[in-house]
Formats: sequence, structure tokens, C-alpha cells
Amino acid sequence: MRFTELSVQEYDAFAKNHANRCFLNAASAFEMKRANGFDIAYVGVKNDADQIVAASGIAFVPFKRIFTYAYCQRGYLIDYEDDTLLRFFHEHLVAFCKKRRAVYITCDPFVIYRERDHNGELVEHGEDHSHIVQALKQLGYHHHGFTTGFMENEQVRWSFVLDLSDHTAESLLKQMDHQTRWCVNKTLKQGIKVRELSLDELPLFMKMLDYAAETRNFQKLPLAYYEQRMRCLKENAKAVLAYLDTKDYIARMQVQRKKEEEQLAEIEAVLQENGNSKKYQKKRNVQLEAIETAKRREQEARVLQQEHGDTIALAGAFFIRYEDTLTYVSAGAYDAFRTYNGPYAIHWYMMQYALEEGIKRYDFYGISGKFDEQAADYGVFQFKQGFGGVVEEYVGVFDFPIKKSLYSMFQ
Repeated sequence: MRFTELSVQEYDAFAKNHANRCFLNAASAFEMKRANGFDIAYVGVKNDADQIVAASGIAFVPFKRIFTYAYCQRGYLIDYEDDTLLRFFHEHLVAFCKKRRAVYITCDPFVIYRERDHNGELVEHGEDHSHIVQALKQLGYHHHGFTTGFMENEQVRWSFVLDLSDHTAESLLKQMDHQTRWCVNKTLKQGIKVRELSLDELPLFMKMLDYAAETRNFQKLPLAYYEQRMRCLKENAKAVLAYLDTKDYIARMQVQRKKEEEQLAEIEAVLQENGNSKKYQKKRNVQLEAIETAKRREQEARVLQQEHGDTIALAGAFFIRYEDTLTYVSAGAYDAFRTYNGPYAIHWYMMQYALEEGIKRYDFYGISGKFDEQAADYGVFQFKQGFGGVVEEYVGVFDFPIKKSLYSMFQ
């Protein structure tokens, strides 16, 4: 085996086919860091047949002016089960980073810690990579712990992921919970539309994200982050908008009201012959209520049209595709229009896109890892959970001190 620097092309080809890959350790992610002024390197181990068997991208982050720390974003692309390979890679990586004046190395492997189910409960006899944590500790890494919540300067440790393998649109809709399926169907009935935003339209998405950050009290990434990703990733970065076409919605409600009135006429005809039928009296009451609902919704839409125009933005979201995974990075929605279920329309639209593209993993991304009703993000967790999927818990963040005194000072 030999440790060597890799070209971006070599690294990219290896990363795309590795089991532990994600959009954060893609070559494109590191190249965007390079564009932002970071020193980037790609390193790996090649076997005797000159084949890459381990690799990592490294961003050297300036520290105290003359030093750096080495961030191997989303961990090493390596078989962590191979102790010999892991130690060989680690020792040479330390020597490589030391030459770059790195005080320490930090990595956050995209590796599941212990398998969990739909509700976040541990799966009996499920996948367990706790030994990987111990292997890194034995090499001298400091583990940040099995954290819950959202850490400001760390990648998410918990995620919610839906496996799309062997699914069709019909089976996907069927496996959703009742409330989620009802909300999706409601958006279809109401004609809520979804479209992709161009780079120039990103401020429209950011306006919704600003609103969400303010009302939900979370920190957001700046406009430049999303602009850069759309420029670099092109069709693999998607900003999408769910909106209400008030003209179309009014027309739909008029058609719906007419349909309900026709059904009422049929019921009235039966009651003329048999006015004592409790079954049809009940049907008549239900039908009258349906007509009033259609009238009310039509009137509400006319008011919205007068106040906001023919097109009303409901919700927006940003997605990144990397190979067979589509990741839901961030989103915002206006509370004033929540009855139109814009976020549900967005996910249904993007899930169908994923199915058409043969994408296997639909990653709803970060959750806190707290599954009780007192958790700040419990409502968000329930929203994601309703579409189906499982909780993924990753092994966490590890630091390896190269200059121990400076590392301690930094901490």
C-alpha cells in the first residue's frame, strides 16, 4: 500500500462509488470550499494494483493566523472495519497534515452508529457500528459524544431517510400515514403548483427562509451559499417553490361546487319519492355542507387574489442531488397560508422526480434525535415521519490532536 495525493478526478471517481459517500464529501463540495479561499487537498491509499482503497478530501481551515486545522468533511471514504488499512491511512494522514501546520484533524464519518426504526427506537439485532467509535478512539481520536440537538459548528448527527427502492408513486403514497396522505391528496385536489426556481429567483426562496428562521428561531445559511451551489452543481441543486394560482383555484372551486350541486339534485330527487329516508336526509346534509365549503373556499380565494394577486408563494425548499441520494437541505413556508399545505406539495413533487430519476435515497436531513413531544423540533420530526422512512444516527464527530497544547487551547 502507498499513501498519495489524488487528483480531483481520481477522488471524484472513487467517492461516487463509495458506500459512505454523501453530498458533503463529494469533490464538488470541496471545490466550492476552494473557491471560497480554503486550501484543499485530496489524499488516498492505493494498493499494489494501483487501485484506490481509501480516500479523503481535506479543507485546511486557517487557525491563529499561522496554523490550520484539517477538516475531512463527512469523514474518510474507507473500510473502517479494516484495522490495518485504517491505521495506515491515519498515520500517513497525520504526517501529511502536520506538514500543512495543522493543529488537529477533525472528521465526522457518514457512517450509521446503530440502526433505528421509524420512531427512532433501536432495532433489535440491527446494524451496529459502535466498534468503529472504539477503533478511532484507540488511534487517539477524541469523540465529541453521542449528541442530540443541533450543534452550530457540526454536521447533523441524526437524519430521517426514506428508501425509494422498489417504490412506485402509488405505493409511495399508500405507505404514508393517513394525515400525510390526506394532505398530499388535498394539494392535488386544490391544484397547488410546484416549479423550480432559477438562479435569479433565489431571493424569492430566501424571503421564505428568512421568515422561517425568524419565526422558528434558527440560524440560516446566506444567499451566497445557495447561489454558489446552483452555479456549481447546476441541475443537481434545485430550489423549488409551491404556489397557489388563485385563478385556477377559483375555477376549481366553481367546478367542485357545480359537481356537489348536481349530486344534491340527485339526492333531492330520491327524497321527493321517499322523504322519510334517514340515509338520504343525512346525505343531503353532507352535500349541503360540501357546497358551502366550496363557496367559502372560492370566496377566500377571491379575497386572496385581491390582496396578493394571481400567484401566491406558499413554501420553498432547497435540494441537492448526489448520485442516488436526494437531500432536503432547507426550507421555509408562510404560516398565513399553511392550510394550502405547500410543503406537502413540494415533497410529493420531488419524490416523483426522484422516482423518475432512479434515486434510491430521499434524505429529509437533520432531526434532533429527541423523540418526545417536548423536543423543540418534534413537529418537524412528525412531518418528516409521516412520509415514511427511518431514523439514521451517525457515529458523530472526532478530533485527532496533532499539536496537543495548541489543540487544548483551541478547545
